[in-house]
Amino acid sequence: MIKMRFRTRRSRLKHRIMGELSKTNPNIDTVIDIFEEFETDNINSINKLKRKKKVTLRKISGALKQSISAHGPITKELIGSASKRIYGNILDSENDIDKISIRDIIFGFVLCVILFLAVNWFI
Repeated sequence: MIKMRFRTRRSRLKHRIMGELSKTNPNIDTVIDIFEEFETDNINSINKLKRKKKVTLRKISGALKQSISAHGPITKELIGSASKRIYGNILDSENDIDKISIRDIIFGFVLCVILFLAVNWFI
């Protein structure tokens, strides 16, 4: 059987329902199960986006609080500083994923090789 890759959940849903309905004796319970799985995936995606939005809003609030505590009330003259703090907080959270670099991996590998050779040298 050829495994198909779908670009969207909707196309996967359509393919699965069409597959079930094209059978000689389609089962309505299977179609309902397919649809419920689709709805569960949608609800999980929505909840994930809501969590991400809450985290981002908290970061913005924290940056505003930092700016107010550092400079006092935000005025037209200080709006640039507040904007930089907000941007920095949001950018910092996006860069958490990118903190592991190739240099770190190579350094770890070289360190392991050196330790391996040192241990085997003295044995």
